[in-house]
Amino acid sequence: LVMAGVEADGHYIFPPVLSEANYVTFTPQRSADYFLEISHLVRNVQTDFTFIANVAADDFGATRTSAGKIDIGSTASGQLERGGGDRDWFAVNLQAGKDYAFYIESALLSYQWPATVKIIDAFGAVKASASSTPSESKPVLDFRPGSGGTYFVEVSSRFPDSAAYTLRALDAGADIGDTAATAASLIDGKWQASNLDRPGDLDSYKFKVVEGNTY
Repeated sequence: LVMAGVEADGHYIFPPVLSEANYVTFTPQRSADYFLEISHLVRNVQTDFTFIANVAADDFGATRTSAGKIDIGSTASGQLERGGGDRDWFAVNLQAGKDYAFYIESALLSYQWPATVKIIDAFGAVKASASSTPSESKPVLDFRPGSGGTYFVEVSSRFPDSAAYTLRALDAGADIGDTAATAASLIDGKWQASNLDRPGDLDSYKFKVVEGNTY
């Protein structure tokens, strides 16, 4: 069976989905009356069916009161429930003008079933978003807030089954940068310690050389 969620004005809240388990979930962004459309993949096939709608069990919701919490420099573990419509929120306190990075790790989510990370402000507006790609299976979201306060990190995916994940929140400003302006200085004869703390991280170092010397 093919199922689709529709608003009263005809807009999809989730597009037609073919589910082998005939099980679909979604998380509405606002309270309202919605419509569920059910059809067969082959239009000239007739079939009987039964269905039920209820509130799905969930570890974290997508509201202020049902969100989890994550601190910068720490991790949070969660699970996207089966059905492909779960959205998990995590509250995080950010400072204006600082650079942060958020990414998720999951054995089941990849570019074939993209994972998406979003930053949502206190008014519900999406401020930044990143998803898995063929070249980057772990979506990394860099964000510099214009104002400080509580934001929400949203984790979602259309993966039809349940998927466990780990969300990481980093202070990206504490890392060595990847530009000439943010590169670290190397001193001749001294060791430099650092770390690659997220997928795709690139640390740049600048150093002075003297013509004719071998380094």
